[in-house]
This record gives sequence, C-alpha cells and structure tokens, in this order.
Amino acid sequence: MDLKNACKTFPIVEGLSKIEGKLADDQIEKWWNTYILKGKHKVSKEGFLDDFEKGYTESKSNFIAIIKSLCEDMTNIIDADKTKMISLDNYVKAFKTVGLDNEKLLQKAFAHYKPSHGMISIQEYIDDWVVFIANDDQSKPDCVYDVYKNGLM
Repeated sequence: MDLKNACKTFPIVEGLSKIEGKLADDQIEKWWNTYILKGKHKVSKEGFLDDFEKGYTESKSNFIAIIKSLCEDMTNIIDADKTKMISLDNYVKAFKTVGLDNEKLLQKAFAHYKPSHGMISIQEYIDDWVVFIANDDQSKPDCVYDVYKNGLM
C-alpha cells in the first residue's frame, strides 16, 4: 500500500469535504506510522514480515492484541459514516483506496462475510482478520483466507 496514494484517494472515494479529508489523511498517516513504520522512516516488505513473525513468536497474546488494535484503528477510518457496520459500499471504497477496483470481485469477496441485511459488523470483520492473521488452527473457518484462496483479492 502506498501511503501517499491512500491519503490522496480515500477522501475522494469517500466524497469527504476538505476538512474531513484532512482528518482522514491524518488518521491514515498515524495508522501507517504506528503499525507499519513503527518509528522508522522506511520499511521493506521483508522487514515488515520479519517484525510480524517476531511479534507472533515472542508473545502470541500480545501479537493478537496488536492485530486487534490495528484492525480497530483501520475500521474506524473506513467507517466514514460511523455506523459501526461495513456495507458493500464501505468495503468497495476502502479497497479502491488501495488500488483494488474490480467491483464484481469485491462484491463476491464481500459476500464471503455472509453479511446480514447487507452489512457486516465491524467487530465481526475485525474478528475475521484476527483469525486470518493469527490463528494456527487450520480447522477453524477463515473467511478472509477463503476470499484470497478464491482469487477475489
């Protein structure tokens, strides 16, 4: 993900005012600095993955807490309408921000979450991502993995 592009694109995709866009940009940048850069000026893909693996192996419970926080902070940004729910529209807009704009695939991916009345609760979405990132029980259902496995992302 390109931070500058996300900061530029998100307010446009969401139709935010200039002030709201600046607040969203600040939130995205803060998220990026907190969870990706972690005080560094640059990070490589390999360095990021090494940090992730190290965090997981050192303390799985601490790692899971960090992942939950990471997901909560991200969903607070993409929940632009502040409903605590993710609609198909929210989902599509969030992925458009990072350059994924095939709406048919995104609609199929969203359906894997089995939305109730066209919505996914943010907590359910976060829980699904925690399972995807931190679960080592292969028998547990993993809808995020299913989305990727089916080529929807």
